[in-house]
Amino acid sequence: MPAFIRGTDAISVLMRTRDWSASPLGHPADWPQSLRSVVGLMLGSKFPMFVAWGPDLGLLYNEPYAEILGAKHPAALGRPFRNIWAEIWPDIGPLIETAMAGQATFREDLPLVMNRKGFDEQTWFTFSYSPVRDEGGAVAGMFCACTETTGKVLAERRLTAEGEGLRRLFHQAPGFMCMLRGRDHVFELANAAFLQLVGHRDLVGMTVREAMPDVQGQGFFELLDHAFATGEAFVGRRKPIALQRTPGGPADERFVDFVYQPIRDAEGRVTGIFVEGSDVTEHVRHEEALSAGNARIAALLDTMGEGFFVLDQEFWITEINAEGLRLDGRSESEIVGRTLWEVWPEANGTQVEAAYRRAMAERVPVSLEHNHRTDRHNLWLDLRIHPVPGGGLAAFYRDVTARREAEARRDLLAREVDHRAKNALAVVQAALRLTRADDVPGYVAAVEGRVGALARAQTLLAYDRWGGADLRELLQAELEPFLGGDGAGASDQGAGPRVELAGPPVAVPAGAAQPLAMAMHELATNAVKHGALSAPAGRVSVSWRSGGDSSTDGVLLLRWEEAGGPSVRGAPERRGFGSRVIEGTLSRQLRGTVRRAWEAGGLVCDIELPLPRAGEKDAGPAAANLPGPPARLPANTQANGTKWLQ
Repeated sequence: MPAFIRGTDAISVLMRTRDWSASPLGHPADWPQSLRSVVGLMLGSKFPMFVAWGPDLGLLYNEPYAEILGAKHPAALGRPFRNIWAEIWPDIGPLIETAMAGQATFREDLPLVMNRKGFDEQTWFTFSYSPVRDEGGAVAGMFCACTETTGKVLAERRLTAEGEGLRRLFHQAPGFMCMLRGRDHVFELANAAFLQLVGHRDLVGMTVREAMPDVQGQGFFELLDHAFATGEAFVGRRKPIALQRTPGGPADERFVDFVYQPIRDAEGRVTGIFVEGSDVTEHVRHEEALSAGNARIAALLDTMGEGFFVLDQEFWITEINAEGLRLDGRSESEIVGRTLWEVWPEANGTQVEAAYRRAMAERVPVSLEHNHRTDRHNLWLDLRIHPVPGGGLAAFYRDVTARREAEARRDLLAREVDHRAKNALAVVQAALRLTRADDVPGYVAAVEGRVGALARAQTLLAYDRWGGADLRELLQAELEPFLGGDGAGASDQGAGPRVELAGPPVAVPAGAAQPLAMAMHELATNAVKHGALSAPAGRVSVSWRSGGDSSTDGVLLLRWEEAGGPSVRGAPERRGFGSRVIEGTLSRQLRGTVRRAWEAGGLVCDIELPLPRAGEKDAGPAAANLPGPPARLPANTQANGTKWLQ
C-alpha cells in the first residue's frame, strides 16, 4: 500500500483492506500524485473533509466526515458522490458543477434535508467546494471542508424565538414597562401599556424630561435620579400622577404602583433604570367608592334602632353598630375581634347557640326571642340571624322587654278580669241575697244601685294612667257595691251602717291606686262571702293615717277591721286567690307589708305602704308622682273625718 494510507485511523485501515476492484477510482496504488496528496492531507485532518474525484466523482473522506455520513458509512467509501447524496443533489448539484468548472463556492448554514439515519431530517451545513487539478492542470475533482451547523442554527432560532416571545410579552404585558438608559434616563424601550398611560407619545430616544414635561414637579424625576445615583430600587404604591393623555389636553390624574429597578453592567456600574408598574386608578377609585359606601352603610347601621353585628365563618365578631354597643354596654374594642362565645358565654349550650350554629351550617335564616340574662342585663331580645355572602352571619336584635312585660301585664290583666268578673258575679249574688225590699220596684232599684256602684269601681280600676286618687273616694267606690246604693235610703232598705271610713285626706299615687283598690275589693269580697259582711250585724272599720315622724314619713298605715261576723276559729286552711292577690299587689308590687290576724270578732288586716315623698317619682306604673284630686270631705262625712257607708 502507498505511504499516504499507512495511518492508524479507521479510514486509513479501511482503505488498506477494501476491495477497490469495483470502485471507479481503482486501486490506491494507481492514483495520481495529485489525488494522493489531497487524500493524505485529508486523512491527517481532524476537520470533516471529503474528495470527489474523477468523472463519476468517487467519494473519499476522513474519519470526522464519516460521522456526518451516518448509516451511509462505510459503504459510501469509493462510490459515486451523486449516488450517496441523491436526496440533496438538487441543492448541491449546481454548486458541484461550479466547482468542477474551476470556481470555488462557499455556503454558510445551507439547509439540507438528509437521509443518513433511515429517515429524513432537517440539517444545516457551512462548507466550501474547491476544484482539485491533476498533474496536467485540468480539474479532476472537488475538495470540500465542511461542518454541520444544525445545533447552532436551532439554538439561534430558539434564542430568536425566545427573544421574539420576550419582546411580545414585553409589549403585550398588562403592566406598563420601559427601559431607560444612562444618567439622563433616555427611553430605549416602552411597551404598549406605558404608551397608553402617557398618551401614545413618540418618546423612544428622548430623555424623560424631554418626553414628559407635564410630569415635572411631581417628584418622579427626582426618584429616578436617586435610584440611578444610589443603585437602590424604589417601590411606589398608589402614587398619584397628573398626565396629559392627549397633546395639549387637560391633565388627567391617575394612580400607579411602580418599581424603579437599577440595571448594572458586568462591572457593577448602574447603566440604566428598568421601570415596571400598573395603573391602579380604577382600583383606587373603586376602593374610595367602596369606602364611602361602607361609611354610609356604617352610618346607616349606627342610626338603626336595632342592634347589629357580623360574624365570620369561625364565629369571630367583625363589626357591631352603635345600638348593639348600647344594648350590651361595652366598648367596641371589648367585642370586635373576639368570638361570639367569648363575648356572650352565657349563650353556650342554649337555644341561642343552637340558632347560630344552625344558621351557619344550613345557610338559612333563624329567628327567636330569648331572655338575655347576665350579671349586667335582664332583657328580652328579638333575634334574627341571616347568612351573608362569604360564609358568615349577620345578626339583628332589638330590645322587646317592654313588649314582653306589656304582654305579661295583659295576660295578668286578662286573668284578673276573669277573676274579678267572677267576683263581680259573687257580689251581685250577695247583693241580690242581702237586698231587702217591700215591693218589686224597690228591689229593682236597690239591685241596680249596687250593680251600678260595682260598675263604677270596675271603671275606676280600668284606668291605667291615673294622675292619682283620693284614698277616701277610692275606698268608697270600691266598698259601696257591697253595701247597696250611695248611702241614701239605707234605712229604707232595712240595713244599718256597715262600713266605717275614718282618716285624713291622702292622695294615693296612680301606681298604688289600682293595686290598693284590688286589695280592698278582695277584702270586701271575702267579707261578703265569709266575713263580717256575710252577716246582717257585721261591720267593717277602715281607718288610715300617714306616717307622722321621721321614721314613718312617706308611709300609709291602713287597718281593715271586721266585727259582728261569723265566729272565727283561726286562719283559713286554704289560701285562696284573694290572699295571693293581696300579697302580690301590696307586698311585691308596692313593696308594702301586710299583716293579718283572725280575732274572735273577725279579720284584722294591717297594711303598711310606702308613699313617695314630695319630689320623688311614683314607684308604680304612672309616669310621675302627680297630685291627687283636691282633698275634700264628701257628704255624710262627720267632723272627725269618719263616714258611714250604708
